[in-house]
Order: sequence, then structure tokens, then C-alpha cells
Amino acid sequence: MVCCPACGYQSVAPEHSWLASLARSWFSPGRSRRRRRRRHHRFDLTLLDVPAGYRARVTGFLEGFPAERRASLQAYGLSPDDWVTVLQNSPVTVIQLDNTELALENELAERIRVSQILKEDQDEDRQ
Repeated sequence: MVCCPACGYQSVAPEHSWLASLARSWFSPGRSRRRRRRRHHRFDLTLLDVPAGYRARVTGFLEGFPAERRASLQAYGLSPDDWVTVLQNSPVTVIQLDNTELALENELAERIRVSQILKEDQDEDRQ
């Protein structure tokens, strides 16, 4: 709150208000949430870009991906040239690899490169 010393009128200071910053992030023109999240090359597709109900081929990991996280994901079967199915994107990205389901933080999912996004009922051999 900001208070006028002369008259005592009080108002919300928008630069310090949590609600005002939330409104700015949702309604500011030219500032979409997806554009702010993307920090890599604009032509890279990531696991976060794959809609629920679609399959994608994993092509690799973006630069700076922690080696220990990569090793743990590969232990679960998430490695390049494998197909994954995205089951949900919110609040976390849930994927299915063969008979394993993994829940990934969205920040982690946006650092996994994919290609060849297909609807679940399409066969990858047709592409």
C-alpha cells in the first residue's frame, strides 16, 4: 500500500502487488507465457510442446542438461530415438515409455528435444 502524506489516501502499489504482477503476466500484450518459457532456439521442439494424446520421438537433450538427470532418465528408458506418449501437460508433464509412466517437471520437459509428433493412433512407420 502507498499512503499520501498530505491527505492520507491509500492505494495499492502495483509494482509491489502480487496480484498486479500476476495480472500483468496474464494480460500484457506481447508477453505470452510460452514465449517467456522458451529460452532455446525457436525451431527446437521439446517435450513441453507435445500436446496430450500425441507421441513424439526423443532426439536428445538441450545444452546444459544436468548429466545426473540425464542418467536417471535413461535408466527409466528415456533415451534418444525412443518414442514417448504424452499423457498430460499440466500441472506436470506425464509421459509413457513402453509400460513406464514418468512425471516430469515442466522445466525439465522443455529441455528434452523431440521430433515427429504424431497422434496416438497414427503409426510411426507411415511418416
